[in-house]
Amino acid sequence: MPEAAIDEQIRSLRQAFDAAFATPAQSPASDLVQLLVVRAGGQPHAVRIIDLVKVEACPSLVALPLQHPAFLGLGAVRGRATAVYALTLLLGLAEPPTGHRWLLLGQARIGVAVTAISGSLHVRPEALARPPGMAGPPLVAFGAGHCPVIDLPALLLPLGQAPARRAPSPE
Repeated sequence: MPEAAIDEQIRSLRQAFDAAFATPAQSPASDLVQLLVVRAGGQPHAVRIIDLVKVEACPSLVALPLQHPAFLGLGAVRGRATAVYALTLLLGLAEPPTGHRWLLLGQARIGVAVTAISGSLHVRPEALARPPGMAGPPLVAFGAGHCPVIDLPALLLPLGQAPARRAPSPE
């Protein structure tokens, strides 16, 4: 091999080596936030997959009197009674006339009913941005726009707490 060709190959290898350090480090796939995009109230919303125990088809529900306006009823999920709430009503959105098709199961046998699953996303943590100058959930790019990322554990926390019991009055 001629000496000029060797010099050219060495120069090419040096440039490739230097260029590898000039580009930003890519985070491994394990650092990505995995999101499930669902539809509720006719709008997309994202939920962190790590916050879900499982996703099931929404079972038939038995209505029960309960004070919470988002409570839809009890459903049997794998033989266990599960309290089911409408995501739209938990978020304060108008409920569309369509039925609930999917159930997102969180902790403490609480399910959140949604109308559809639109897809999944794998994004870097920095891609979850809060609206500038506004309070509210982080937003993630989805389709032609953005959708809010719902903090499911925080949303379900007050629902999983048993009501405080009063001590019996002495009589």
